[in-house]
Amino acid sequence: MDSNTKVSVELFHQKVNQLTDDQWKLFLTRSVSEHVVEDVVMPTFPPESFQSSIHGHSGVTSINEAFNFFLEVKNVANRVGSPFSPSRYLLDFGCGWGRIGRMFMKDIQPSRIYAVEPESANTIEARKNNYYTNIIQSEYEPPLVFGNGIFDYVVAWSVFSHLDEYLLRKWLEEFRRVLKPGGLVAITSQGRSFFDYVAQLKEIKERGEPLGHAWHETLVRHFVDLPSMKKQYDDGNFIHVQSHGSGNHYGEAFIPLGFAQRIAQEMKMELVEFMESGTKLPQSLIVLRAL
Repeated sequence: MDSNTKVSVELFHQKVNQLTDDQWKLFLTRSVSEHVVEDVVMPTFPPESFQSSIHGHSGVTSINEAFNFFLEVKNVANRVGSPFSPSRYLLDFGCGWGRIGRMFMKDIQPSRIYAVEPESANTIEARKNNYYTNIIQSEYEPPLVFGNGIFDYVVAWSVFSHLDEYLLRKWLEEFRRVLKPGGLVAITSQGRSFFDYVAQLKEIKERGEPLGHAWHETLVRHFVDLPSMKKQYDDGNFIHVQSHGSGNHYGEAFIPLGFAQRIAQEMKMELVEFMESGTKLPQSLIVLRAL
């Protein structure tokens, strides 16, 4: 980053740091169609088709979902005595095209926001559309390029709702390494309501009606015994339904409260928030604090 860009980052943050959360949300939603919002040069967006290929929607819908996640993480951080501030460091893990990290640019100096992403096409788009934050190509497994005790927060939206227990454990260990003492990890998981969502898809399929999306077909095919899976979830067991063939780490993952409590203890962390999906977010929110 050259000196001119550094000045731009500083000026950007000086302007947006004065906004309320509601004002910031308006700036973000306006930026979908306006590159400059009230004299503030905002990050741009990938094509709608690219956005939808990652998370199923685009534009204002995607901003609203990401902003709600940001607000919930901010609320938890305030409650546990770790409020956002410009001097904090944040890691956006599995950033995709970068929508989650940009939510935090009002409260945290953008030059202190780092985003990592293993898919090169996503990394290219993230860098192209937002030069305020730091976008880094990562591997699918640890380690990350950072030293020990760097970050105050690690956030990961809709990443661990797909990865299996092996990668969950590997990455939580890595987050524990790069976090400062007292640092927070905020991740999401598929929640119990997802089983009802699949049940609805099965009913549509049984009526002979089109499901409309290849992912829906995959869910109907791989979620075989929903009552048994619900019981596993209620018993506090991690569930991972592979959707890309045997041995693949990707699929649909469920972290129930009981499992979250156990793994927090194993990782020498404290579970400070467990919000079941459908309460305020479409996925369950799990927040851990490094001890």
